[in-house]
Amino acid sequence: MAAQDLQVTLKFLEWQELYEVEKPFQIFINIPNDAEDRRDTNLVFKSVVLQVHDIRESSKDFSLDENGFMYRQHTTKTTSFTDRRTVDQNYLPEIEALLRRELDGVDRVFFFDWRLRKNAPEVEGTVVNMNDLTTWLRPAVHVHIDQSPAAALRRIQLQLKDDADYLLKGRVRIIK
Repeated sequence: MAAQDLQVTLKFLEWQELYEVEKPFQIFINIPNDAEDRRDTNLVFKSVVLQVHDIRESSKDFSLDENGFMYRQHTTKTTSFTDRRTVDQNYLPEIEALLRRELDGVDRVFFFDWRLRKNAPEVEGTVVNMNDLTTWLRPAVHVHIDQSPAAALRRIQLQLKDDADYLLKGRVRIIK
């Protein structure tokens, strides 16, 4: 397959004066009927047309250190992702081995909040149990980050308490 560039439209958060006094937010839980403020979001988006480059044929040209991302093709042996035990016992160790093989200086790999994503009507509008990692979620529809640098550090302190002091003396990366 020949590399192909695409023109795509992506949605970016559009700055609002409101954000000077109120952080941008989006709520994914049911808001109580008696809540004073029943808004589920204050986000406003702007569509931007951008050129996206197909890098599949030059995937080894990109590195996490130089580009902030890397791309690798990997065929997993795991065939079912809806059984958490299968994912925990087979897929996650397989991905840990891939990370250790592709990245230098890995002291610890910790998986958190992995999610199944599917662009399908059957997941639209359904109540989601966020504690069940095998529940299919729709992909995000706007450009976003999953963890700010400060949130990444807090996550280590919260979820890796015993090793946090040691880990935070070195390099910390969240890889998606």
